[in-house]
Amino acid sequence: MRHQGSPGAIGERDPRSGAFVEDFSAILVNRGMLDTFAVRRAQRAQSQSGERFDLVLTRLGLLTESQLAHVLCEHLGLVAASAADFPEAALFPEQLSIAFLKSSRMLPIQDHAQEQGGAQEQGDAVVVAIADPFNTEALSALSFLLKRPIERRLATAGDIDQAIDRLYGPKHAPASRADIATRSAADDGTDDDVRRLEDLASEAPVIKLVQELVVRAVEQQASDIHIEPREDCVRVRYRIDGVLHTVETLPLSVRLAMSSRIKVMAQLNIAERRLPQDGRIKVVVRGRDIDLRVSTMPTMCGESVVLRILDRSSVALDFSKLGFEGAGLAHFKQLLAEPNGIILVTGPTGSGKTTTLYTALGALNDSGRKLFTVEDPIEY
Repeated sequence: MRHQGSPGAIGERDPRSGAFVEDFSAILVNRGMLDTFAVRRAQRAQSQSGERFDLVLTRLGLLTESQLAHVLCEHLGLVAASAADFPEAALFPEQLSIAFLKSSRMLPIQDHAQEQGGAQEQGDAVVVAIADPFNTEALSALSFLLKRPIERRLATAGDIDQAIDRLYGPKHAPASRADIATRSAADDGTDDDVRRLEDLASEAPVIKLVQELVVRAVEQQASDIHIEPREDCVRVRYRIDGVLHTVETLPLSVRLAMSSRIKVMAQLNIAERRLPQDGRIKVVVRGRDIDLRVSTMPTMCGESVVLRILDRSSVALDFSKLGFEGAGLAHFKQLLAEPNGIILVTGPTGSGKTTTLYTALGALNDSGRKLFTVEDPIEY
């Protein structure tokens, strides 16, 4: 069943094709949204990963969802939809499941038959907001299910997800941190229920909370994020210049939601809270690739979580910038030139031990040497 909005034309514009990549890149450069360096970076990432070019742009943090949607609307000849265009009540709630809508990231927002006040007919279109304009299969499935033509609108994934939770599954999406606390406290008695922990970790408010903590830490140039459950609260502290600073105090009942979310991101066992675990997370903050080294530790009040922030773009692998100079630098380079031996680097957390060793490796790395490192975990 054909739906409106030129699905055929959109389907022919393969976002993985070279033609689409070149055309879309030219638009972004001409609009001043990206420079040539950023576009080339995205093109390299797209060619290496095989992902769609539009998805690569948001994954790298080069464009926000709203920016991408705006450009796609113009490029593909679509109409944009915002949260203000969404209905107050769910459309077709008996025919559509929340799982189907969430997996396809689309939302019915207008029914022309209801507006006309008459009975629904096969010719009356349903207006649907969708996050992925290239997902024509889902739109065709919806058109077949409703036996109605579809008019598509393009909206951001975040707006659609929130609207789906609000309209089709209010019991599945708390709207505030207080709601997270209520759900988390209720689930404390069933900690071994992995499914509940996964659902708790996938809810929008806890995702936003964890993301905000990471973004703020990167912006303040913190080296670590410490999430510490106490008897009456969960304390969040940033390590800045070697000193821990309390930045937020949260209700104790959010600890399960936060730790579960971080474990899911780090691909750890969310049901295991009696043993320490270590993992890694890769995120993009303000267009910069950030690695997070995750360490969990059981305590009397619950799991303590530490996230070590590794910002490769801010690391200066240069001896002079690290404070080496004069006789000390000459002596260290002489030791590096020795044919065998060991150099022991010690110091407190965040003092630059790993950076010093990587700088030394850079000094040794040339075409005449074969280098191996033994690291646990590998930081860079």
